[in-house]
Amino acid sequence: MPGTDLTLTASDGVRLVYDDEGAGAPIVLVHGYDGLRAHWEFQRDALLQAGHRVVTIDLRCHGASDKPEHGQRMARLGQDLRELIEKLDLDDITLVAHSMGVSVSLAMFAISGLDRVGRFVAIDQSPKIPNDETWSWGVRK
Repeated sequence: MPGTDLTLTASDGVRLVYDDEGAGAPIVLVHGYDGLRAHWEFQRDALLQAGHRVVTIDLRCHGASDKPEHGQRMARLGQDLRELIEKLDLDDITLVAHSMGVSVSLAMFAISGLDRVGRFVAIDQSPKIPNDETWSWGVRK
């Protein structure tokens, strides 16, 4: 069911918060360390306007998701991402990841392969993260 502030309970009991908006070809956006699903605001809006289904997640220990004392490994974050993709029954997705999100995606590939992923976009860190009057190519306001 599409919407915002949706939850997935991971296989180890951790509650993850995600948004699932729009329709069309699915794009999953994975934030970096200390990021939030809301940091994809500019990209999300443009992708929704272009007719895509956009899924964003607050990784565990980030944003509105649970912050347990366990599961702080790339492998577990990769498993969380796989579980979200499978819960939403997404196929032929474009997976877009930034910074640590790239490592999360690569961990998912190492654990469970490329199943359901049609395209992968790895974005490293912008030379300047926040946007201001001198820079408009960052990842957040």
